[in-house]
Amino acid sequence: MIFPVYFIVTTIPILFGAVRPWVWSVYTVLIFLTYILALWQDGFRETLVMGWAGRIVLGFFFAWSVFQLAPLPPAVLSFLSPVKYGHTVQAFSLIDRSLSWQTISYSVRISLAETAFYLGLYLFYRLFSTVIRDAAQLKTMVIIVLLIGTAEALYGIVQALVPAAGVLWVDATHAYFGMARGTYINRNNFAGFMEMGIPITLGFAMAVSYWPVRGKLRQILAHDRLNQTIFIGMILVVMLLALVFSQSRAGIMGGALALLAFFGVSRVAVKKSSAPAWVLVGVIVSLFLAYGLSIGFEPVIERFLRIDQNTGRLDIWKDTWSIAREHPLGVGPGNYEHVYPVYQVHFNPRLRVLDAHNDFLQVLAESGWPGFAALAGGFLYFLVSRLAGIVKSNPDADPFSFFIRLGALCGLFALFFHSFFDFNLQIPANTVYFVGMMAFCNLNPKSKQIQSMKS
Repeated sequence: MIFPVYFIVTTIPILFGAVRPWVWSVYTVLIFLTYILALWQDGFRETLVMGWAGRIVLGFFFAWSVFQLAPLPPAVLSFLSPVKYGHTVQAFSLIDRSLSWQTISYSVRISLAETAFYLGLYLFYRLFSTVIRDAAQLKTMVIIVLLIGTAEALYGIVQALVPAAGVLWVDATHAYFGMARGTYINRNNFAGFMEMGIPITLGFAMAVSYWPVRGKLRQILAHDRLNQTIFIGMILVVMLLALVFSQSRAGIMGGALALLAFFGVSRVAVKKSSAPAWVLVGVIVSLFLAYGLSIGFEPVIERFLRIDQNTGRLDIWKDTWSIAREHPLGVGPGNYEHVYPVYQVHFNPRLRVLDAHNDFLQVLAESGWPGFAALAGGFLYFLVSRLAGIVKSNPDADPFSFFIRLGALCGLFALFFHSFFDFNLQIPANTVYFVGMMAFCNLNPKSKQIQSMKS
């Protein structure tokens, strides 16, 4: 059970974020098979991955998704989804057939595949939560996230310095020249991945630097953990540079908000000042500015100062809102790109739109108000409850658990903000890492396995 989870976390970002349908389908099947194997091995005994509220929310969401796939009599469909009913009547009249029972979803096959992927994400959340119960496996998982984030960041910096490098096996015409994007096709999705990796890396660095030396600078410099702290700090600098040189404005702002939230919560929760932690912050800021100035921040600054005309996001949002307004119960999971052309009024009709560039609007259009309320409300409750738990925690009792949980929570917050402007949660690799961050937030500092990390 452990190896497949490690394999998924390690490889799924490398394959272009697993955006190709056959790629994420393979990973979904792998998750299902791994979960079945874990059940057979009784691997979930005494594992509680969510409370009753989470189970109710997810249960309702999946029940609603299944209801969208259920065939309904024409009279019922005309009441629940009159616009879908009207489109279906017109289609059947063209082929001279009487209207049969129809679903709220426009394409049952597509919605079924998307719902299976959602279920796979939940099962992966359970698998991930089970794996990181063990102290050694938890540390291994954090290190894997760091290594993959570092590799993606280094690749992205190379792309920023050598624009012709591009993304391997991808036509250069589909790439963003001179912008960091790693193995992702879209720099904004790459930035979303970095937003989750940076706070976790910072949390790891803070946990390593959180030792009881609080005296003279000479004691701090002589401490055996200093080299580890500086090394992790340098990794963090590389990730920050990659995020900046992605030139994703929403991504950079999300990353900045994550860092501010991290230090803000740390300041509230950590009662005593940790001198090594502040040394770490100083080193990170100094290296970031030194390397960044040597490479050149000009393209990033220029992009921030430039207000793009006709970017299309607002036009897409207007059209998407029309879909949501006429389909209050949704068009079915995964059906957005197939329904959007009918409502493509404001955006350039010669261009194909696959995503709404706003995850919240897309969920609203696909799952309707019931599904949107369940997911959005449930996630907000998750953020608030986990934040309250972190603030009440004692970092001195378990620094590793505290800072990893805080880093994961800040990563979720960053992607939550970024999702207002892009479609990161439509990228399978990012959603897999997203549920992994949620599992990190559930670390139990009272667990005997996690307690051993203090040594």
